[in-house]
Amino acid sequence: MSVKKPTGQFSAVLDIFVGSLLIGFGIKSALEKRSQKGQKPPVHGTASSARFARWFLLGFVLNITNFDAVLLNVMATREIFQAGLLLAGAVLLTAVCDIFFLLPIILPISVYLLAPDAAEKVLGPIAAASEKYGRYLIMIILLAFGIYLLWRGLGILI
Repeated sequence: MSVKKPTGQFSAVLDIFVGSLLIGFGIKSALEKRSQKGQKPPVHGTASSARFARWFLLGFVLNITNFDAVLLNVMATREIFQAGLLLAGAVLLTAVCDIFFLLPIILPISVYLLAPDAAEKVLGPIAAASEKYGRYLIMIILLAFGIYLLWRGLGILI
């Protein structure tokens, strides 16, 4: 069973709208300055299930309220199901997209579960690199997907 790709006017307008939003988010992420204000130092001490639950919930809420990531994930899922793939392939690719979408939650929690005492040592350099260079990676992804959607939407309308 495969899904056909729509080429209607509504799909084109949606592509143009979402592509423009993603380009806007990409430009915004490029222009944002890193802020040191309001950051708390890491909490030291032993691992506890209450702290685990608190950080998991915080990561989940921050990830799900990240509108550009949610929009990108929804549009990637739409692209997968419009690609004409067999249903099993589309579901597998969607699962891969969802894993990448949830990676900011999955990675720290996995490290914390595997080695709670060493989690800070392992995650510290990842967090530092993410804070320093993450916005550039996000910018590239948002701009690339936004330009693609804009290009495709305009190609359908013209």
